[in-house]
Amino acid sequence: MSKFAVILPAAGRSSRFAAQQSKKKVFVELKGRPVWVRSAEAFCNRDDVVQT
Repeated sequence: MSKFAVILPAAGRSSRFAAQQSKKKVFVELKGRPVWVRSAEAFCNRDDVVQT
């Protein structure tokens, strides 16, 4: 199986989203956990995801 690295882009001002929220989009909770955590968890504990 091929190995790969993961980059989670989370840059920007969230200007359209922030008008409705006090937090940036990646920090808003979804079912009790921040969106960025949910994104990262999808790649945790996988043998094919590596960091070099």
